[in-house]
Amino acid sequence: MEPQGERKQITTDADKRYWIRQWLDAEYGHKCALLDESCKGELIIDHKDSNRSNWKKENLRWLCLSHNKRQVTVVQEREREKTMKDVIDYQSGSAEMQVNDLAEIPYRNWLEGRLSLAEATGKPLFKKQAIDAGAEKCNVSPTTTRKYLAKAVSELGPYYEAKDQWNQKVIRRKPREKEETTETLPR
Repeated sequence: MEPQGERKQITTDADKRYWIRQWLDAEYGHKCALLDESCKGELIIDHKDSNRSNWKKENLRWLCLSHNKRQVTVVQEREREKTMKDVIDYQSGSAEMQVNDLAEIPYRNWLEGRLSLAEATGKPLFKKQAIDAGAEKCNVSPTTTRKYLAKAVSELGPYYEAKDQWNQKVIRRKPREKEETTETLPR
């Protein structure tokens, strides 16, 4: 036991990560913060605010590798949205732009969480639920969430629409593609 008042100096990143892992295990247990029983594989220290230089305890949690990758995708989407909103003043635009400014990102976050729950429980997310429950959650019309969902299931969106065995439309997450590589064509 160390004498009271003396503390070990943490001098390296490896030391910092070691002590943070110890603290996370003691505080929360060694499990993913989003869905502990359904997660498998390696746990990663996640920065809730996505700022890798913010090592405050309240900003850290365990995430399994798959949830961490999904979180990165959500953060990238938010950054893209911020970039557009820096260029276009949505609050000075049409009523539709003003609603979009307030509601689309919360809807996308709700949809991501709802799909994670669907995957964990094995219960599908029906398209009608994604529209109607999302509208209720984000306090917008189903017409608005229908548009948001159409973007999310588009060719470039992270989700797709399918039919289950009873021919009902469900929303699913697209499989993550490997990083695109640039090929050099022969001359």
